[in-house]
This record gives sequence, structure tokens and C-alpha cells, in this order.
Amino acid sequence: MKIFSILILVVGLLHAGKTTFVTIDNAVIKAKATFSITDEKGALIGRGLRWGLLPPYNYTIFDPEGRTIATAESRLFAFGALAAGSENLDIYTPDGYLGKISGTIWTFARAKFRFSDRDDHECALAYLDNDRFVFSIVEEQELNNKLLMTLEGVATGTSGHIKNTWIEGAPEIDERIIHIFSMFVLDFRYSFTHTYY
Repeated sequence: MKIFSILILVVGLLHAGKTTFVTIDNAVIKAKATFSITDEKGALIGRGLRWGLLPPYNYTIFDPEGRTIATAESRLFAFGALAAGSENLDIYTPDGYLGKISGTIWTFARAKFRFSDRDDHECALAYLDNDRFVFSIVEEQELNNKLLMTLEGVATGTSGHIKNTWIEGAPEIDERIIHIFSMFVLDFRYSFTHTYY
């Protein structure tokens, strides 16, 4: 599994495309958390907000002018209330349903999430690396899981950020879904940065 993870990361670095960063601005555990979303040059492209101290959680992305781009709502009656790796997020835009992110309860990976589009078609899987705070997002296929992008996280004390790198030429997952997922992962970074086995 280690060799597979290293291979995916090397291939991703060789064919890197667009990059964005999501940073948690206030990391103190309370009913509200704020996030900054920037491009590779550091220009602000959006802000994020999480409401709720206990499930259900609500994540919202705003453009730089303060207009809502997307909102994600966790489910109250789901295993995600017990473990972050099994959380389910339904994502909406001002125009309607965008898709969902579903955590997998039983998996051989440290964490595994499924990404679905507005038609509930599963389009990608996210796997947490066994040794590092890195998610590899691959196409949802039976035999050939093509790398689409990586999410490399850094968590130090009460702060953290995630570098989202899309693979050049790979089919793109909606940026709003990736930024919601990045906010969620940063919010629960302690669940994804510590190994309990």
C-alpha cells in the first residue's frame, strides 16, 4: 500500500494542473469555524464557514463578494455522528442539489469517501494515505482507478491547510465539492492525522 501511495503522489506531481489552497482561519473548537480559499498565487477566491458544534454540521462557501456558492449539510442520523470517516454531506448550490460526499464505514484504507454528482452517479473515490495527511482522489472504476487529484494536508497544533492539486488532463470534479471536502477534512483534521492501529 505504501508503494501504491508513493507512486500515485509521484505521478500527480509530474502532471500537476490547477492548484487551490483551503486554510482554517480559526481552529478553536466552537460552534463556528472560518476558512479561506485561495489560488496558487495567494489570491482570495472564496471563504468558507462551518456552523454547528454538534451534528448536523453545515458548511457554506462564499465568493469574495459574500454570495453563497455552495452549502453542505451533514446528516443527523448517520454514522458520521460517531466517526468523521463515515460522515455524509449533501451539497447544494443556490440552483439546487449538486451532489454528495459519503464516508465509508468498512474499508481497508484509513479513510475512504465516495463523491457523487447531482444524479447520484458515483464519480470518484478519496483514499487517505496510510502514513501521511494526503487524500488521493481517483476515478470510480472497477479495475483502473485513474488519479484525478491530490489533497495534501498540513496540520500543526490549532491550524492547518490543504493544498488541492488537480491532475492536468484528468476529468475535473466540481471545485465546490472539493472545497467543501477540504473544509470538512480540516475541521476534523485530528481524526485524519492520527493513526489508531
